Amino acid sequence: MEDRLLGHERRYWRQNAAARGLTPALSATTLESALAAAHLSGAGDREAADRLWSRLPALADQPRDRRDRVTAWLAALYPTTSGPGAPPWGSLQPDRLAERHAGHVLTADPALADHLLDGADDAQAAQLLTVYSRAAAHPGLPRLDGHLTDLCVRHHRTRAAQIVATATRSNHPAPLVAALGALGEDPALPLDELAVLSRRLPPSSQRLAVTAARLARTVCARQRALAEQDPDAHLPDLARALNNLAIRLGEVGRRDEALTAIEEAAHHYRALAERDPDSYLRHRATALNNLGTRLGKVGRRKEAVPVIRESIDIRRALAERDPDSYLSDLSASLNNLSVELGELGRREEALGPVREAVDIRRALAERDPGTYLPDLAVSLNNLSVELSALGRRGEALAAVREATDIRRTLAEANPDAHLADLAKSLSNLSVDLGRLGRPREALPHVEEATTHYRTLAGGSPDAHLPDLAMALNNLSVCLGELGRQEEALARIEEATAHYRTLAEADPGIYLPDLAMALNNLSVDMRRAGRRDEALAHSESATDHYRALAEANPDAHLPGLAMSLLNLSAGLGAVKRHAEALAASEEATGHYRALAETSPDAHLPNLAQSLLNFSTDLAVVGRRAEALAVIEEANERHRALAEAEPTLFGPRLQHSLEVSALLEGLDAPGGG
Repeated sequence: MEDRLLGHERRYWRQNAAARGLTPALSATTLESALAAAHLSGAGDREAADRLWSRLPALADQPRDRRDRVTAWLAALYPTTSGPGAPPWGSLQPDRLAERHAGHVLTADPALADHLLDGADDAQAAQLLTVYSRAAAHPGLPRLDGHLTDLCVRHHRTRAAQIVATATRSNHPAPLVAALGALGEDPALPLDELAVLSRRLPPSSQRLAVTAARLARTVCARQRALAEQDPDAHLPDLARALNNLAIRLGEVGRRDEALTAIEEAAHHYRALAERDPDSYLRHRATALNNLGTRLGKVGRRKEAVPVIRESIDIRRALAERDPDSYLSDLSASLNNLSVELGELGRREEALGPVREAVDIRRALAERDPGTYLPDLAVSLNNLSVELSALGRRGEALAAVREATDIRRTLAEANPDAHLADLAKSLSNLSVDLGRLGRPREALPHVEEATTHYRTLAGGSPDAHLPDLAMALNNLSVCLGELGRQEEALARIEEATAHYRTLAEADPGIYLPDLAMALNNLSVDMRRAGRRDEALAHSESATDHYRALAEANPDAHLPGLAMSLLNLSAGLGAVKRHAEALAASEEATGHYRALAETSPDAHLPNLAQSLLNFSTDLAVVGRRAEALAVIEEANERHRALAEAEPTLFGPRLQHSLEVSALLEGLDAPGGG
């Protein structure tokens, strides 16, 4: 269909060209090349148009008046808006026709793109690569991918910035990514050029993450060979290459390799900073910050905390002397310290550093939003996580909403760089809305997050499969609260399968997530009437949480209490009432201890646990004790409902109804 439309357009072009006296002096091939050049490169005004024609061999030797008539011919074919600053011609519509025409011309004459790039400004180069990549995606133009890859390899020294930028934004990035990969594998490419190319690849790019890791590994290998020959001259470059390699490997989910690289980088920077602190102390702090992050990613969080604290000490001292240069670095370390403390269950400790990070980054973003808004969103997202874990639900929601708004704006402008971050904030936003009893509002956010993560995990499973599993878990919870049980069960089964695979490969990282998913799976299976299967999953979750809590009670005692509470319900469902009572009694004991240290976070759980404990007592005939426990449950729910009636009012009503039932057990005519 598009080729038939182009046939009509060609007849129109030729008729108009003949009427303007352009033919036969200029061939149809020359005029079609000019049309393709106009769509590929564009021109800001008539002088820029003439410079464009001068780069085409078939027009370069033509007199100026004839080149001007080519410009007028194009303007007549495709008029533009009038007024100062308007380009000399408009565009062939729809855009796909312009792309297809350009694709046919480039297939017949690949050298045309070389002529256009020579002397093009940055905007023209970017436009050419963008239109070329779109044309290469058209069916029936199979050679364009290879031509575009070769073009990028030939022009990488002058057009690397546009090649990288187009690769992150084009709907068909494969030829550009292939060019970057080919350059990385070229042993003839000088190391300095390879290192510059490696640094050009944006650290947040999903499309270029694998290529960036390969480039970083090649740079590192070459730097190591030089450092072995002359360590005094090349050890700093090796340390920098190792630090960059660790970042790149982390972005593609290769955590162990990333840790190995950053451990070596930190070792080298320590030695360099001891000899020359003025030159290398900043780099030493960067390596320590990244080392702490990498330790956390492999589950060695207790080791991560002192390493990041050392980074903070160095960066704080540097920032006191030169805040403009070092405050951003300090905020990064503060943010990372908060993450590790939070994962260790030290939530109150975690709050201070992340609040300081938010304050620093907000001030920086006010001065330079283009640079610092992404960092502010990171810290706002992490602040919401800590506030939510502490039971400060309203503050958490405000923080994550702001993070989500920032990230949506960023992702609309550059999805390759910011879509994963947007998905994370959307997932967290849904959790916070759910904790406020607003699952209907939460659902579209977690559905969107799951869609994004499914796409991301398809391209890079090592990096994003854990995120997809968490989004599926959160989606199942939301669907369950809305009564959509079959859908909830399907999502949690998928999440559990992913976490089981992840935990088999790396239990130190993913066993807590597997325990969480198993617990939620048991809830949904019990709702579906599959009591025996539900109980088996609940018992597995409790076993995992018990082992985790013994190793780190701060982080995992809440999970153990939650799984015990669910286990008691599962045991009760199969008439194992004595065991159910033991489980709910243990859960209540844990929640009582947790509520003493963090009441905002755990008083709601304690109230629910007391309610369940009272019914378990009543079932085994211990009515007097049950009444005492349900009275405490009522008091706890009443206090919660006074503070947040929308969220806790229904729970108070349920507690009072259970209380009336328990009291009626001994009333005249009672059961």
